[in-house]
Amino acid sequence: MRTRAWLIIAGLLLPREASAMGALLRDDVEADTCFARTYSAAHLARNPTQKTLSMRVALRREAVPDSIGVEAMVLLRPETVRRGDKRRWKAIAGCRFDPTGNVDTQASSPTSGRLRNPAYPRKDAIACQVTGETLGSGDRGDFLIKDVVGGAVVYINDSITMRTASTVSASTGRDVTFGGEDAVFSLDRAPKAACADLHAALKYK
Repeated sequence: MRTRAWLIIAGLLLPREASAMGALLRDDVEADTCFARTYSAAHLARNPTQKTLSMRVALRREAVPDSIGVEAMVLLRPETVRRGDKRRWKAIAGCRFDPTGNVDTQASSPTSGRLRNPAYPRKDAIACQVTGETLGSGDRGDFLIKDVVGGAVVYINDSITMRTASTVSASTGRDVTFGGEDAVFSLDRAPKAACADLHAALKYK
């Protein structure tokens, strides 16, 4: 059962804001979308400290059950394979447009008011909060995603909790560290079938 807090968040995603953020959040986008990239040996040789070998991202726009006039929720499931580790690490996140999604809003923070991720040059962003199958089940890190022609760009500059099981709750999580050469990922749009297994974990049970 999804929490009331996330139902409210979904309602805050106004159509004009969604349209301003590009195709990822527009009403006319198909429910299932897939983005992927496997880095070439040449790229990895030029970036010897990059730990990410590949990344897939499954995105699903899904209506909130039993709701009227509430903007569809945007659920996202990233998967990554890292150097020296053949396992596939996965997470689930709920994404929404946030006018200050890339701003440090903690008054006590030494970087308060500054961009949280300098690689992303805007204050407003599609912000994705890592959680479990039940949205609102805890703070496990966050990241940003941007729509670009032919794909998407994912920005992660901190740790997020990821797991290797097909569903998040079926295995012990681990904080997977990003940042440095593992902070910005340019992904290509891929056939939906390429993310079929990831999309299956995003559907309402």
